[in-house]
Amino acid sequence: MDLLADPTRSTFVLNLAIPLATFLLNVVVRWAVKVPQSSPADFILVFLVFDFSVLANPDIALTGILAEEIRKAATWWFVGLAIFGLAVWVPLLARLDGALSRYYSMLARNDTASFPWVMLMIGWGISGVYVYTHLLLFTYRGATTF
Repeated sequence: MDLLADPTRSTFVLNLAIPLATFLLNVVVRWAVKVPQSSPADFILVFLVFDFSVLANPDIALTGILAEEIRKAATWWFVGLAIFGLAVWVPLLARLDGALSRYYSMLARNDTASFPWVMLMIGWGISGVYVYTHLLLFTYRGATTF
């Protein structure tokens, strides 16, 4: 069975599987070089890859959206999502990764340190909203073939 023969499967592979593979690679590389995982920022990065791949080829990426009016608006939806993703990814990466690095370096020196739970939960909350806005477009009133 040719995975890319069906346009729906092709869209899935190009626009979801590749970004998820990017995310997993990022996790493995961070673990290998002992840099703290800050999954919220990494998760947003995956969806930024998805946004830009949709914008690079919207005719193929949006074929699963059945409702014509939603498909027409979808390109602008993804422009907005990409702008939002960039706007939250950079500060999350700088603030959350910085807080985690400080925490782990304090632990290495045997200093007392408290884990930055609040910042981590804020990061996951922002990531959750970002993912939800992506899913909303594809699940609106059963408007897709996915």
